[in-house]
Amino acid sequence: MAPPWAVGDQKFVGIVAVWDTDSNFLAMNFTVTGGYTVDWGDGSAAERDAWSKALERDTQLVRLLTPLTKYFATEICDDLTRDAMQVLGGIGFTMEVDVAKLHADSLILTIYEGTSEIQASFALREMGKGALATLLAQVRGELERAGADDALAPLAERVKQSCAAVDEAAKILFSDLPYALLRAKLVAEMVINLIAASELLQQAQADPSRRDLAEAFVIRRMLENELGAKRIAQNHAGRLERDARILGRY
Repeated sequence: MAPPWAVGDQKFVGIVAVWDTDSNFLAMNFTVTGGYTVDWGDGSAAERDAWSKALERDTQLVRLLTPLTKYFATEICDDLTRDAMQVLGGIGFTMEVDVAKLHADSLILTIYEGTSEIQASFALREMGKGALATLLAQVRGELERAGADDALAPLAERVKQSCAAVDEAAKILFSDLPYALLRAKLVAEMVINLIAASELLQQAQADPSRRDLAEAFVIRRMLENELGAKRIAQNHAGRLERDARILGRY
């Protein structure tokens, strides 16, 4: 007898567990052809349609968040170990202390398995395919819930405004793809700031002791996002041509 996740006579390769909003288990089986089929069980047509849309949305998010996660984790590791060396002064530069070894190891993290530039370009590609709109919709929903807390409402509103700024900046980038590639790391960092701000506000809503951290992050990073959006809006016209002229002279 075929297992409950089997569909037709396609050869099973692996299972990915998927849950809908009601925590109902759905099973996806990948086939040797590289495609996949999904056994939606006994759900109604409306339920199956909702599950299918949820799966499509989550797939979009995974494809965007994967390169963003690699980009953020490796870049922040480089930054933190570099700051730690600076705190220790001259001794921090020697290999006699662990921090120098950690920083030396961190340098390769932004390079192997795809450089930070490659990760940012992968994220940019997924943003252009609709993942940014999906992510911003999720972040805005989280901010609505966080904003129900009067103490967090001004911060949530600040992040919402930054969502709008990032959205407008992305429209400019996608109208000029060569310039978009030049600014891929900048927009990746702006999107990461939104995700982290939303997460911190949710934490602060659950635990008031996290509010100072959330406030400090939102104020600092939303200012960075505002500046980044202005750089994109005011600097994109003629930027590549101007760079070419500068490089040609020197």
